[in-house]
Amino acid sequence: MYDEVPSDGEILGVIDGAECGLTPGEIFQALESDHSRANIIRGIQRVLDRGLVELTDGARLIRCKEHEELAA
Repeated sequence: MYDEVPSDGEILGVIDGAECGLTPGEIFQALESDHSRANIIRGIQRVLDRGLVELTDGARLIRCKEHEELAA
């Protein structure tokens, strides 16, 4: 396990791989082999703070529409 916060790209890559977004728990499952839970939380908070992702009504993280268009 690495002692670093997952990069924005790692988190966005995991989210982009799911058609309807992911719950925080699903993001933990995808990243916990490489990162501690505390650092995953920090990474999720960072992408939320930067406006790269948003939380849906169903508590799923999805890429913000304006950033999704820029990445395409």
